[in-house]
Amino acid sequence: MIGHDPSAGYAGYNGLVVLLLLLVGALAIAGLVVYAAVVLFRARSARSTPSARGLAAVLKAAAALTWAVAAGIYTRGMLSVLFLDDQAQALACRAATGSDHVVGFDPSYVPLEFGCRTAEGHTVTSAAIPSYINPAVALAAACALVLTGFAINQRKEKKNT
Repeated sequence: MIGHDPSAGYAGYNGLVVLLLLLVGALAIAGLVVYAAVVLFRARSARSTPSARGLAAVLKAAAALTWAVAAGIYTRGMLSVLFLDDQAQALACRAATGSDHVVGFDPSYVPLEFGCRTAEGHTVTSAAIPSYINPAVALAAACALVLTGFAINQRKEKKNT
């Protein structure tokens, strides 16, 4: 897990890293959406070979928008982290473990989760970050990879003809 440091005790997420990831996520979302719109607009105005150029443009735009969705979901998870203060961390750990015997926190950026270390040495994932975040990011990223592969393949086929 990226972000795991067992010696950190009750250290949570680094606030500067969280703010930086939120900024990068917001910029990536905006940039990818604008890129997709520009690609579709150029394809519509060029219309020299509508079928080949249109399919390539749609695939590129769909890939960009799907990457934007993945970035948006991850950024949504980071917003949960932003509002996770000390009291919220303690309450989330108490709810996850069912006791007050928490000896430390175990935050992770990839996958995005907030773990609570118990006195027995186990790490229990708390509900501080919504459980749908990681599977949704993985699904969106997988779809984006497939669409990106199709777009690259379509571009290569277009150059070969």
